[in-house]
Amino acid sequence: MKTIIYILLILFILTFVFLCFMWSLSHASGHNIPDKTDIDAYRLMILNVLIICVLLFTLRKISKKS
Repeated sequence: MKTIIYILLILFILTFVFLCFMWSLSHASGHNIPDKTDIDAYRLMILNVLIICVLLFTLRKISKKS
C-alpha cells in the first residue's frame, strides 16, 4: 500500500510541476491568455495540491500504524 501511495505522490507532484511550468511559459511569452483558460489552470493546480495533501495525510496515517 505504501508503494502505491509513493508512486501516486510522485506522479501528482510531477503533474503539479508540469502545470506550473506550462502556466508560467504561457504567461511569460506575452500572449493574451483567456480568463477561462487561466481559471481552469488554477482549478487543476488546486485540485492537484489537494490530492497531494490527501496522499501525504494517508501516508502519515499508514506510517503511524506500522
